[in-house]
Amino acid sequence: MTEASETEYIQHPGAVMVIALLDETTLLLERQYRYPLRRHFYELPAGKMEAGEDPLPTAQRELVEECGYEAGSWRISHDAPVHRYRTSA
Repeated sequence: MTEASETEYIQHPGAVMVIALLDETTLLLERQYRYPLRRHFYELPAGKMEAGEDPLPTAQRELVEECGYEAGSWRISHDAPVHRYRTSA
């Protein structure tokens, strides 16, 4: 006989990741301290979307909140997953 088990998961509304170029040769990264790993990492700016929020306003907000920059132009790609923000079991 198989015992019944429970699976817990978090339903995630989605996230964005920003690839910000300061000029033709300079990529913007942020230094983040990740408490579970007890160390700093250099990462692309990223953040969680609010329920029903479109990706562009999320990306614009995260770039300002995390790095203090506003972009002059935007190009959106929906193909790249943001692994630190996703629904998982």
